[in-house]
Amino acid sequence: MHFYSASAHVMTRGTWTAAEMSAWDRDGASSGYTQHCQDVVPTILKWLLAWEDTSERGGTLWLGKGLPRVWLSAGETIVAESVPTRAGRIGLKIIAGADSYAVNLTLPSAYEWPAGGVRLRLRSPAYPKRKIASATVGGKAWAPSLIDATEEMIVMPKSVAQADLQTIVVKLSGIHPMQ
Repeated sequence: MHFYSASAHVMTRGTWTAAEMSAWDRDGASSGYTQHCQDVVPTILKWLLAWEDTSERGGTLWLGKGLPRVWLSAGETIVAESVPTRAGRIGLKIIAGADSYAVNLTLPSAYEWPAGGVRLRLRSPAYPKRKIASATVGGKAWAPSLIDATEEMIVMPKSVAQADLQTIVVKLSGIHPMQ
């Protein structure tokens, strides 16, 4: 909510620039510019995409933990390049289909895997009618014990090969509402 309210009401239209004090008439001049406000929206956007939770299991990298469900509607694509994390910059691409998600995760070659692993959260807009049913990582069926349909996440332990992370396919259960 804070992301939406800050980007819609605090920032100047079409930018991430925040006026220190805006005029009631949004088309009028404002009093100037404040740097700390400009950092809010990009920081929260980064947290929506990549959240590093250091409070659990010795550290966990959550991908997509806070993405709004509507961003994962069929036909939508999310692309994030060079997202900063403690262990280096990562890349994330999610293509939402009617019945599945195609995910490409790129980690630095010397990526230091967090102790709690990496968790990919894909929040279906049709949840709870449509939940994660299965997944393949690098073309291999993913173990059901590494899929949590209730939490809408796929767990990736340190043992997964980085090359396999570039082809993750997550299938949804149920019938698409438009069919």
